[in-house]
Amino acid sequence: MYDLALIGLGRVGFRTLDFLLKWKPDLRVLGIDCLDRSKTIVERGFNIDFTRICESIDIVKHLEDVKLVATALPSSIVYDYVNTLINNGFNVIDVSYIGFDPYIFNNTCLNNNVTYVPDAGFAPGFSNLVVSHLSRELNELESVEIYVGGIPVEPKPPFYYEITWSPEDLIEEYTRRAHVVFDNEIREIDPLDKIIRIDIPGHGVFEGFYSDGLHTLLKNIKARNMFEVTLRHPGHLNRVRVLRELGFFDDIKIDVDGIEITPKRFTAKLLSNKFSQSSPDKAILYVKIRGGGLTRTVLSVLERTVGSATVDFTSAVFAETIIIALEKGLEPGVHPLEDLHMYYEEYVRRLREIGVTILET
Repeated sequence: MYDLALIGLGRVGFRTLDFLLKWKPDLRVLGIDCLDRSKTIVERGFNIDFTRICESIDIVKHLEDVKLVATALPSSIVYDYVNTLINNGFNVIDVSYIGFDPYIFNNTCLNNNVTYVPDAGFAPGFSNLVVSHLSRELNELESVEIYVGGIPVEPKPPFYYEITWSPEDLIEEYTRRAHVVFDNEIREIDPLDKIIRIDIPGHGVFEGFYSDGLHTLLKNIKARNMFEVTLRHPGHLNRVRVLRELGFFDDIKIDVDGIEITPKRFTAKLLSNKFSQSSPDKAILYVKIRGGGLTRTVLSVLERTVGSATVDFTSAVFAETIIIALEKGLEPGVHPLEDLHMYYEEYVRRLREIGVTILET
């Protein structure tokens, strides 16, 4: 019997294992990936089992007697896995950047007596938890502002950014229409239509764009105005605009010398090759909430001299959510992190343990 099956052993998946096996050394884990990760598992000293699976329809027969399944997959394939798992009666914790409404699975979860926790990462994820925590202290929310980014400490031209996560999902941030709330109305807007300048206390001035990270907050938090802005160093977003306008982010196949490929996949591979992380980064999450004449803020920052702060922040939240689900148990249904507000201090303790500074005012 396994306590956990972890599907997706990329950067976030492996770093999550680091935290899980440090915090819970006796955890019995089955790792699953489409690529053969067995050599890396041995090299990193993980005492886990591994199996190679590439299709969601093949997953269920390998999960007998698994208590919990966690998924860390690209947004393009995660729906099929989540759908298969929930319909076959598995509890699921997911860190992927999903593009669907997770509440479409709520009735299935209730009928199968299972839990689905979407967006169990940095943002959306910990950002939801912070908003839920702060909003419980204020009445009639006027505004919820989320500013978030994983950015290089020393930006280098021409891109002023380095890839710390799935390059295809990074491109998705620039193409997926952002859902925001203005004057109590949910609106869909082009993420690159407006470049915003924001001064993050103690960290300087950044550019930002409206991103589609509110997700379940649109349903669970009522505010007159609410939005998420993703932070970038000045200069980056104008370059991204040019790439998008030229069609480099298009998802329709084109023929190149008899070979069909989507510009988006080609660009993702090119960006990964040219701009993979080679220098330290920092993860910034600044949440500001106004209501009842009061303003509350939480500034969370993780900076690394080696490795990836963004991956570490994401993976630590993911790992802590898995531990809470295993140890505390969660009610059946769909439960994003704003539903786990009662565990806010436990998340804060874990994050401070890995070096995150969290300042609440």
